[in-house]
Amino acid sequence: MIFDAGNVLQSLPHRWPDALPPMSISVWIGIAAGSFLAFYAFVGFEDMVNIAEEVRAPMHTMPRGIILALVLATLIYIVVALVAVLAVPPLELANSVAPLVTVVEQKGSLSPDIVAAMGLLATTNSALAQIIMASRVMYGLAYQRSAPQIMRVLNPMTRTPMWGTAVVVGVSASLAILLPLQRLAELTSLVVLVVFAAMNIALIKLKNERKTRKGVFSTPVWVPWAGFMLSVSLILIQIVPFVLPG
Repeated sequence: MIFDAGNVLQSLPHRWPDALPPMSISVWIGIAAGSFLAFYAFVGFEDMVNIAEEVRAPMHTMPRGIILALVLATLIYIVVALVAVLAVPPLELANSVAPLVTVVEQKGSLSPDIVAAMGLLATTNSALAQIIMASRVMYGLAYQRSAPQIMRVLNPMTRTPMWGTAVVVGVSASLAILLPLQRLAELTSLVVLVVFAAMNIALIKLKNERKTRKGVFSTPVWVPWAGFMLSVSLILIQIVPFVLPG
């Protein structure tokens, strides 16, 4: 076990003040700005939609799977954040380049290098999942004649998009080399939020123009409106400080 998280969480009822931020406008503005970067942790859940044709009864199982995955991941993130804040003083975490490594280094039994290696493997796995998804999206766009037809070329042995994968790997590797990790995460969050905002507007338009077929999963119209406003709010939180004078 890396460290005893159970004992740390047992102290939570007596240490709520340490886990809750102060009621200060400047603090909550910082939290809102940090939520833009934290959104990067949720990038990838939409990839499940791209394998819907490989799922039994996708109209029923995919919505439930996406919602369940989001809820479970959010709970895990909350628990990890609580354990970190309760195990190490928040100010020390804020000044740390790698907060989770700091927690394990001070309270755990594993080497920080092992934790860093685990994080690298997890990041690599996420990157591979994104490459698989993006190459299939480009293949689909090419199939619909909305992207260059070369993206439809499949590898003769693996039957996977050859040029689409090559383009995605090339762009991803270039961005990873040229941009710092935090800036790359911010750019990724910005692009995904813009896409999410556009998708929610498209869903609103579809719900107004078409009737929902019987037996198909459908959300109330307030859901895409809420998604659109949340996406735009996070984008503005990140952009406004750069456009305002001073």
